[in-house]
Amino acid sequence: MQTELTQKDSGNKYLEVFEVIMSLNELKHHYRVIDMMLTAHCKLRDINSRKAMLIDLMLLGSSIVLCAMVFFDSGILIQFQINPQVVRLSIGICSVVVFFISLITLRVDWKGQSRNHTEAATLLARCKGKCRRILKSDAKPTDEDISSICNECSLMFRMIPEIPEAKFLKLKSLHKRKIEISKMVDNNPGCPIFALKFKLCCNGLARIFKDMHQKKDED
Repeated sequence: MQTELTQKDSGNKYLEVFEVIMSLNELKHHYRVIDMMLTAHCKLRDINSRKAMLIDLMLLGSSIVLCAMVFFDSGILIQFQINPQVVRLSIGICSVVVFFISLITLRVDWKGQSRNHTEAATLLARCKGKCRRILKSDAKPTDEDISSICNECSLMFRMIPEIPEAKFLKLKSLHKRKIEISKMVDNNPGCPIFALKFKLCCNGLARIFKDMHQKKDED
């Protein structure tokens, strides 16, 4: 009877340890996913922000040109040998351009998209910090702590905007390159970044060609 109880206690302890390991593995998986998504949303935030700024500058420039042309006097134009018909045509073209840019701004809403990705990056950074504190902590994390942060991460994944499928692989590749370049910077702090990127690209191509030769040899 005592032997059976001992075996049962050992089985329960093994099950508890296994559950903790599985929970930690799930938390590590969430951490890797959050890290990758943080890079993706930051990149999308920057892209949409630059697009919004560019479209605003185009709209501002077209509006300035349009306002300036309106106040051109026909007498001054004749003195400079400028045909007034050309000016009127230019005013019409600028008006169409301003209207078209305004429609683009309303339709694509790059500012709104940039703001959404900024909020997503903020939430991801917060969850990443919580995951890191648990994973790097010297104290053994409890099941409640791990379960709480995992549930919080799952809820956050449903709240933030999705990464476009057409851009996912490109953004994932960007994240992987960022990690590798970060390691190379730690080992070679005095080397220019463009040189490290070039070396990483060459190493990647070399591995691809090596794998292709190995597959040919195996066939």
